[in-house]
Amino acid sequence: MTKENVTLHLTSVIYYGVVSPHKTAFGITDVRQALVERTQTTLRHVIGARILQDVIERREELAQSTSEIIEEVAAGWGVQVESMLIKDIIFNNELQDSLSMAAQSKRIGESKVITARAEVESAKLMRQIRYLEAMQSMAKSSNCKVIFLPATNQTVQQHMAAADLSGEGPSSYASPSGHTDNELQRAMKMQVLENI
Repeated sequence: MTKENVTLHLTSVIYYGVVSPHKTAFGITDVRQALVERTQTTLRHVIGARILQDVIERREELAQSTSEIIEEVAAGWGVQVESMLIKDIIFNNELQDSLSMAAQSKRIGESKVITARAEVESAKLMRQIRYLEAMQSMAKSSNCKVIFLPATNQTVQQHMAAADLSGEGPSSYASPSGHTDNELQRAMKMQVLENI
């Protein structure tokens, strides 16, 4: 049973060798049975401290932790534990169904996020297409008009300052007396010169 009270059935294998026959023969009645029981109780203890996700993802780490605990006890019985492996983790049908539903819900959620992002991108593209179509239809009309539109996240003042720096702003059209052309300056400050 895991930390969150999920019941599991494990199949494990332990490889060992007798290194001290005297200790094995006289120190314990049945070394094989003792190792099996010790492995089972140690696995219960190690898995009981972990959540289900850890048990599934870190099988080798669990086997290593269990093996290290068993080795100390087995050495007193004249046995050397070579390795311990967790072969299978078996879930009951109820848990398998709930895990399958959780995975399916996650996939559905991810697909909804992808769809939503695609819809946002599509809306942005449609807005740009409509803007370009409007500009194209205005350019085709015989009664053309000039429209000053700021770019995204920029104000008219920023455009004017940039134009001024490049020598194309209102100050470059100053009259000989040193005064700027008030009509042109007013036109540059407006976002739209004339509504169409």
